[in-house]
Amino acid sequence: MSQENLKAGVFSVLRVITSSGASLAAAKSERRNITLALSGLVVFASCAMATPITWALQDVVFTSGAVTGTFTYDADVSRGNDSEIIQGAVISANLDTPDGETYQSGDGEYIPLGPEFVFTGGPDVLRIFLATDLTDAGGIVNITSVTEDVCVTQNCDEFYVANTTSSGEVLSQPDTPEPVSLVLAGLGLLAVFLVLRRDHLKRVFKKREEQ
Repeated sequence: MSQENLKAGVFSVLRVITSSGASLAAAKSERRNITLALSGLVVFASCAMATPITWALQDVVFTSGAVTGTFTYDADVSRGNDSEIIQGAVISANLDTPDGETYQSGDGEYIPLGPEFVFTGGPDVLRIFLATDLTDAGGIVNITSVTEDVCVTQNCDEFYVANTTSSGEVLSQPDTPEPVSLVLAGLGLLAVFLVLRRDHLKRVFKKREEQ
């Protein structure tokens, strides 16, 4: 929908508020503009709310202590791929292990075959294997295993496992509605209310004229 139609729809909503009557052709035109505006509000609200999901580690415990932190994953990036390493699916990460190693933003990889998430921090690699894939729906997903590997070679073809656990899960963090989304949703509800109210008033006035 064009910006012109959206603006026309907004002005139509304002005209509905201030006007007491209109011709049939004008009413149809305003209703069309309001419909277009509502369509645009739904699209814009959906786009604003379709954000990647942030997941937090929960109850992931090595012998030396707990692994904590979060990572943000965009399921849209990984769709349609098979078993290759996918760059860009993990947008950011901030994970800490009990031995003081930190795995931060830009270090994440996603492998659908696991599904497996791989985070690098210095010479170490943190691998998180999940029971099922993560989706935009969020929720709780069980972890099958977490390992912290120390690379022996530069490309990490050779490594040894420093820590491992099969406990824990990843938990999606609740989304906070964006102000823009709330405003758009409010405008949409207002427009629907005004259209219904205007139709009701027109029917009332028409009945009075017929009496």
